[in-house]
Amino acid sequence: MKRTQKIIAISSLFVTSFYLLYVLSFSTNWAVGEILGDFFLDAQVANKAMFQSAIRMIALAGLLLIFGTHTNRRFFISNYLLSAVLAGYLVFAGIQTYGFMGPLKASYLELNDMMLELITAINYGKISTFVFDLGVIMSVIMIIQAILLVFLISMKAKQELLRAKTKRTISEGVSL
Repeated sequence: MKRTQKIIAISSLFVTSFYLLYVLSFSTNWAVGEILGDFFLDAQVANKAMFQSAIRMIALAGLLLIFGTHTNRRFFISNYLLSAVLAGYLVFAGIQTYGFMGPLKASYLELNDMMLELITAINYGKISTFVFDLGVIMSVIMIIQAILLVFLISMKAKQELLRAKTKRTISEGVSL
């Protein structure tokens, strides 16, 4: 269990870090894209919302490690709460990101080819929808990480209940 605990807690930091990197690079190819109209504005709204989620999640993942979630043999209330809140944020961000990707990809594909080529050439990019596909992949990874955190919480709670039951049985046996 200790190894699983460490892997899940540390992977939370990696997943949230990768998500932050994804969000930071999300609109890079459209940096001077005001002439892209609604797509550019919609992409900026999505990017801002995803960035806010990413910052909160990376802070929570850091707190998991600071509070020893990866090493504590016995979980404290802070470990349970931080793990649960991070799992909730991971699910929220996964759904949020997935929700942004479909409409943004459709809007991107409707852009004028000449204008799109000009913008991507200015930014030394290339015309590609990979960033939207990567968003869907990140969404799935974040939801899987949330499931792993819930698994960790349930395993530690089960372990604590077993420990308490054993302790109670031993104390009852001694008092007889």
